Amino acid sequence: MPVIFVIIAFLMSSKNIDYYTLTFIIIFCFSVFYIGLSQIKSSKVNVSDGSLIIKSTFYKDIVLISSIDNIEVVDELVNKNHLMYRSNGISMTGYKIGYFTLTNHKKAFLYTTEPPYLVINTQNQTVIISKNNLSNDDLNTLLGNK
Repeated sequence: MPVIFVIIAFLMSSKNIDYYTLTFIIIFCFSVFYIGLSQIKSSKVNVSDGSLIIKSTFYKDIVLISSIDNIEVVDELVNKNHLMYRSNGISMTGYKIGYFTLTNHKKAFLYTTEPPYLVINTQNQTVIISKNNLSNDDLNTLLGNK
């Protein structure tokens, strides 16, 4: 948000920009900010009908609990799982959601807000979520099966 104000202040001080362009830029910046905020608020993780469901405005992933090979609880992502880069997703301080590539060149679906993290491996995919994003009942259901 502070970046938006700095950009707007810079543009307002510029003599080469007209009122309509400045209005468009302001509306565009606040729209992007609002969409990002709604993405964060709409993100949910739950266990239902034998599946782990991760859902938000732009992303959704479903993992069958029966297909989970192992679940590991880790405190760090960068050193432990070696996140290489974001392939398709949103990455802000304290919030990551989308597809990320690991150093072993496998893709992982992430929805993380804070440690500790659950690294869920299946034969076909890796999913990493924050342990705190699950309710206690959902966490017990998930960990009780593995």
